[in-house]
Amino acid sequence: MKSNQQSIASAAILGAFLFATSAFGEGFAGKMSDADFAKANQDAGAKIGKIKVDDDALNAADQELLKEIAAGGTMQLEVSKVAYANAGNSEVKTIAKAEIDEQMGLSLKLKEIATKKKLTLDATPDAATQAAVKELEGLKGEKADAVFLKKIGIEGHEKLKVVMTKVKDNAKDDALKSIAKDALPLIELHLTVAKDEAAKTGVAASE
Repeated sequence: MKSNQQSIASAAILGAFLFATSAFGEGFAGKMSDADFAKANQDAGAKIGKIKVDDDALNAADQELLKEIAAGGTMQLEVSKVAYANAGNSEVKTIAKAEIDEQMGLSLKLKEIATKKKLTLDATPDAATQAAVKELEGLKGEKADAVFLKKIGIEGHEKLKVVMTKVKDNAKDDALKSIAKDALPLIELHLTVAKDEAAKTGVAASE
């Protein structure tokens, strides 16, 4: 029964990433072609989807790491949803859609961990996420593009990289460590793509 539930959960996670492939056209994201960007997201999603989760309890430190990953991912996910709707640049929309798919897949795996470990993750976005969503909801076109690339594409992925590096180096739970290991290359890729797109569109990362 447990193996069947694991397979269903893994299939759902993989499906979230596979769906991303259909969202890409024949353009670019930063300096990457849509097809290459889609494949990178798909491959990373497949790895994360296959991570096995046991039901051993997390120690206190790992519980905090799990919450930290979840909070950062929720910020990226919720703001990216707004960016996808409000962006004026088609390449920015591609980046936002990739971020949505990345974080949806990651969220499914984190929820699987929480369920197996009998933990509860916050269902409501935190105050910082709500404020970021509200800010972007009031912007359209180029202004939305600039804010998204700077705060989510660049700054958001820089923060995620720090968090995931900490998880990779310090987590005791095998699933958490595996998530960090498999997610870090994709986070770095998304960061590079966002920086490249920002350079193309004239967004200064240091503003």
